[in-house]
Amino acid sequence: MSGDIGRYRRCKTTPITLPLNPKYRPDAHKWVCTCPYFCTSRFLICKHLVQAVHPVHPVFFLEVTRNRTSPFWIHSSLIPLDAVVASPTTSPPTTQYASIVPSGDNGPTVGLEDDSELAAIQARATYDERLSARISDLRNFINILEYQQQFGDPRFLDVVDREGAAFFRLLEQCQRRENAENSTRTAAPTTWGASNTNTMFLRTRPRLADHDT
Repeated sequence: MSGDIGRYRRCKTTPITLPLNPKYRPDAHKWVCTCPYFCTSRFLICKHLVQAVHPVHPVFFLEVTRNRTSPFWIHSSLIPLDAVVASPTTSPPTTQYASIVPSGDNGPTVGLEDDSELAAIQARATYDERLSARISDLRNFINILEYQQQFGDPRFLDVVDREGAAFFRLLEQCQRRENAENSTRTAAPTTWGASNTNTMFLRTRPRLADHDT
């Protein structure tokens, strides 16, 4: 995805020589162009297509779909500049290359240059992927453990206890933290205590009684 972003930005700011070479037939609706760059691009983009659509939001790079047939890129925000929106007072169509950047002008592009917002979106997507993978792995391993129970062989259980000792200590710490947080008879544990270092960033679940209120 980072490769897509970098190439898209370069295509957005690369000047287009006018008049356009008649051999080049960019079609933003079908996302295809006959220019040499597009024909040899592994990412199936070129400056003619990128500058023929409206600026995109950073989330575009997380959601865009790439196909093996035309249109090669699909996303709701890939709106050609020459697209006419029906309305009671329809304005004249925008010139296809109205967004062409003059030579030497590398000014910011709306949406694309918001690096902090894009970084936050990417970080969230990475977090969700990592957490989902861990949850899937743990559920699968639980199924493996449950299957072992019918054999009554303690040798594999010994391996699990030995190799997973650190993980099971973390599990017990999380359980103790959650039990203490939800207890009505003991004081809430301090976040900064030495014994709570591993659970400092844990968000505990509410008590069952809280779900019913």
